[in-house]
Amino acid sequence: MRILNATIINPGIRIGRVKHLRQKQYKIPKTTINKEDINAELQNLADSLEAVALQINLLLEDTQIPLPDQEIIRSHLLILQDPELYNRITDRIKNDLYSAAYAVQQVFQVVVEEFELLENDFFAQKSVDYKDVANRLLGKLLGENPDHLEAFSEDDIVFVKEMSPSRIINLSKSGVKAYVSESGSHTCHSAILSRALGIIALTNVEDIFDIASANEVVIVDGINSLLICDPDFRTLEQYGELISQAEREKQELEAMRSLSPITITGSKICLYVNIELPDEVDKLIDLGCDGIGLFRTEFLYLSRNSLPNEAEQTEIYSKVLKAMYPLPVTFRTFDLGGDKLSHILNVHKEENPNLGCRGIRFSLSQKELFRSQLRAIFRASPSGKANIMFPMITGVEDFAHAKAITLEVIEQLKNEESPFDPKIPIGLMIEIPSAALVSSKLAQMADFFSIGTNDLVQYTLAADRNNDAVSEYYLQHHPAVLELIRFTVSNAKKRGIPCSVCGEMASTPEYIPLLIGMGINCLSVCPSALLRTKAIIRKCDDQLMDWVFDALNSANLKTIEDTIYNRLSPYYHF
Repeated sequence: MRILNATIINPGIRIGRVKHLRQKQYKIPKTTINKEDINAELQNLADSLEAVALQINLLLEDTQIPLPDQEIIRSHLLILQDPELYNRITDRIKNDLYSAAYAVQQVFQVVVEEFELLENDFFAQKSVDYKDVANRLLGKLLGENPDHLEAFSEDDIVFVKEMSPSRIINLSKSGVKAYVSESGSHTCHSAILSRALGIIALTNVEDIFDIASANEVVIVDGINSLLICDPDFRTLEQYGELISQAEREKQELEAMRSLSPITITGSKICLYVNIELPDEVDKLIDLGCDGIGLFRTEFLYLSRNSLPNEAEQTEIYSKVLKAMYPLPVTFRTFDLGGDKLSHILNVHKEENPNLGCRGIRFSLSQKELFRSQLRAIFRASPSGKANIMFPMITGVEDFAHAKAITLEVIEQLKNEESPFDPKIPIGLMIEIPSAALVSSKLAQMADFFSIGTNDLVQYTLAADRNNDAVSEYYLQHHPAVLELIRFTVSNAKKRGIPCSVCGEMASTPEYIPLLIGMGINCLSVCPSALLRTKAIIRKCDDQLMDWVFDALNSANLKTIEDTIYNRLSPYYHF
């Protein structure tokens, strides 16, 4: 039995047999044509473009993908119709006398390499879309069908180097329930479609075709981020029971949709969701959430090679606010460093961007960009109930500076007589120990707090949560972390402002009773965790508060762990 770490794309557990899916790689040798053949090659290109567009449209008609997520496939049509790409291809045919297939390969290869060279996760993944379109077009030019797949079944666990959007759809049609890839990210198009189609997925598994042979039994553990190859009998039994238990729990959790997140003793816990993309909004309506507690606006900047203008941002924010009305939406101003935007802004690369000019620091150093985003949020505000939240605040000075710019924007909009809500609540993320330690002062200036536990833990304990070498030090329930959270919550309550927790702790079952026991009455979780979180909340009572109070006062790690994993376990186990 071999156990490998992986990154979760879509959670869940699946047992099956490995089936390797190797991407068709077209390597066309340099082929030249005679001048008299130019028109024929141009016609071949035009016919192939039309045929591929038809393929994609048929794919859209014959799919279970929700309408918002179909935009991903429609973006492939935009790639096909890109006049700049078309001109570059036809120039190669007319001027260099390349065959249509060789011209397509060369032009798309340059574009893909340009994306992959950018030190930006989004663009690295966007290259997959271009590869996908190029593959379709080359297949049509060469008279082949890259969509053709050998027979797959729901018992197969597909192993693939890099998943593409069109392959996700085809695998879904074949009944495949899980796949594992060598590369990918949580926000790439393939990942979004995986979640839309309910396909369990793991990524970042190296040497994907070497770690397990075809037909070998594997377990995809999309709960604990593990891939288990050649499991022993006992492990198979354990995971079989886990799958059965998960099915039972799923049915129980469905009953939570119409219920409120209220503890046994009648305390209402506000339950918000965190989202990354506007397309996720349509899926929230039936969940029974209280609003969006964290809307990560970074996608606006990562998804393009030029900065979005104010009008574009306003339109997107307005759509989200309208869709969620009358529930609130908290827009976190973009939480990125210059390293992520170096391809479109004249900024230098940093040695350690996580400790550098990121979050509000970067916004304050790029004031026009910051003002543009603030103006867009305010201009969108008549469409719903908006909140604004600043990330990476270190203290009073940061927040005061950001708020001063916000007030300037408000005055500008008043002078322009633009319709907007001038009383949007302005809050901040507590994710740096220094902010927690001065939270009594910040609470006098802010309308609300949101505790980002992911960064708070790693900055407090000097442990990178993505570094396996120091994983033992990354303890979300470390006494120092819990004391900072408790201190922040206490100061927020003294000033009468809301304080939520929006990091991983809020979505982690064993920490939910702990947080409620600490007096936190507002959680913002990932959408997939909402129903389970609601079910756990509804089991909580005053007894756990006494246990948590005693454990925190001990400031002893072993006592805290005993409380979480023993005393509190009935609250989060089903």
